[in-house]
Amino acid sequence: MLKGHPTKIMNIPFVDLAQQQQRIRADLDRRIGQVLDHGAYINGPEVAELEARLAAFAGCRHAIGVSSGTDALLAALMAKGIGRGDAVFLPSFTFTATAEVVLQCGATPVFVEVDAATFNLEPNHLREAIVQTAKIGQLRPAAILAVTLFSVSLRITRQSMAWRRNTIYSCSPMGHKVSAPATIT
Repeated sequence: MLKGHPTKIMNIPFVDLAQQQQRIRADLDRRIGQVLDHGAYINGPEVAELEARLAAFAGCRHAIGVSSGTDALLAALMAKGIGRGDAVFLPSFTFTATAEVVLQCGATPVFVEVDAATFNLEPNHLREAIVQTAKIGQLRPAAILAVTLFSVSLRITRQSMAWRRNTIYSCSPMGHKVSAPATIT
């Protein structure tokens, strides 16, 4: 507070959900009514619609809706057969679920330093972690969970990926923004 200047405190809401909802209220009420009418609360037609629309948006053949980002990571690792004896590389700055799913698969999480500006995996540190893990020989470098935060796209150059030799599965979960693709230049 400055001397002689009264301070008025204003309450500014961080997110005004009621105001946002007003713009789409009629559509929300209609869609919720449809779900209540058909009673398929789990895996109903709206899920298939969402999956089809996401697949079209992403330009891929399929999209699979799951209950959480944690389940999405787990499904991706399970689909690739990641398990005991495998090393999965992930950012040192991440939510606990990232390491949790690695452990659920029986694999070993290997934390890699992140870029201080983006909090995404730092390619040189990633390369070194993979090389060292392979050199020690106790774990097979199997997967990279390149979690991106704060809607910042992951950018890795082709040169920095040359060491991958196509033997490592790479998954880039985009939990904060569906339209923030990982790009390889």
